[in-house]
Amino acid sequence: MKKLLIALLFCYLATSKECIIEYDVLYTIASIESHPKRNIGYPFIISFNNKSDFQRIKKEKILQDLDIEILDNRSIDCKSVKTCFTALNLLVKQSIENLDLGAFQFNYKYVDFKDKTHYFSLKHSYYEACNILMKLAKKYGWSMETLAKYHSYTPKVNEKYQKIIERRYNEILATK
Repeated sequence: MKKLLIALLFCYLATSKECIIEYDVLYTIASIESHPKRNIGYPFIISFNNKSDFQRIKKEKILQDLDIEILDNRSIDCKSVKTCFTALNLLVKQSIENLDLGAFQFNYKYVDFKDKTHYFSLKHSYYEACNILMKLAKKYGWSMETLAKYHSYTPKVNEKYQKIIERRYNEILATK
């Protein structure tokens, strides 16, 4: 049922006039950024970009009183907007800020929502991902390199992400 609801929300967002980026492009980004143990678009994910930060939260039990699930060696499922918001605040108070958040895995250091709950809202994340891609396209023009700047500007990492985007996009188109 959750998978169907997320798919319906994605379809609704794709018909909105607020985003001019093709649905399949945003879906491709969301599918790449999603956690393999969760559905595409699942918004309650916090991923740590520094392994030492992740080890520290486990060792110091920083999030122990919250209803979270450790998914792997860098990601947690915080299960709700409220729990994710609380976890994010606890992490930031511990100076842990190199985090990827939500369905589109926005890096907390680079994408700043005034309302921190928006990181964990598929609707708000969808529109922010759209805005990021539109700004990139306006600045750099449309290309695979531009789309991959969503993930990284570093040439080697960008090239790798370009290949992932192209492969995943073609897989998505092939299922239509």
